[in-house]
Amino acid sequence: MIGTTYTVSSIEAHPPVVSATELASIVDGVNRLVPGFGLKTDEISHVHAGLLPITTTQGDPSKKLQRHSHVAMPRPGVLRIDSVKFTTAPEIARIVLRAIGKVLEIKASPKPLELPQASMHAAPDGVSEVVWMRLSERYGSLAARVLEWASSHPEWLQPVSPEESVLRVEVMYALREEMAVSLCDVLFRRLDVGSTHTPSEAWLSALGDLLTSDAGWDKDRLAKEIESVKACFARMGCA
Repeated sequence: MIGTTYTVSSIEAHPPVVSATELASIVDGVNRLVPGFGLKTDEISHVHAGLLPITTTQGDPSKKLQRHSHVAMPRPGVLRIDSVKFTTAPEIARIVLRAIGKVLEIKASPKPLELPQASMHAAPDGVSEVVWMRLSERYGSLAARVLEWASSHPEWLQPVSPEESVLRVEVMYALREEMAVSLCDVLFRRLDVGSTHTPSEAWLSALGDLLTSDAGWDKDRLAKEIESVKACFARMGCA
């Protein structure tokens, strides 16, 4: 993740897409700060685009963007959170807890959750070190719980396809335990694959095929799910 830029847009006019000009602006900024880096636009593998609110419709909208995360309680019992980014989410979570604690008149001092590291333990019998390390790194202390889903389906400990390291059991865990309801849910919100790169259409099809019977999808539904994922990538400017 190398930078953020802001441009006035209108959701009515078009979905937010990163233009070539905006991408070049970010790359130029990086190269000015670190001249020896020599970053090129064609070396960028993934971009994200989103919308921020403006604080007022008066004046120059480019100067009214709410660029920083904001937590407010406009009315009792209603908490509003704006403009949260991946890099600011932990701090915003702390602010939210403090705000809730103030309303409930309790002391809220969030602390990091200390859990035993699953990777410190040897892989269970019948499970390869590679599989155990992946599950440990992704799920931490819940790795053993994810692994339980493959107890009667050892083939789920294999990757969805050789292109990605995502295991089949991760997909089934996302569907059955984490209650994903769409291919977008699985890809972006559960596996977090789509946040770092654009997987191939062949891999998406393999992922969809794995989900089809369990999710109760037919061929038409699967095709719609894949098209929905493609549309998400297009809106992110990385189709």
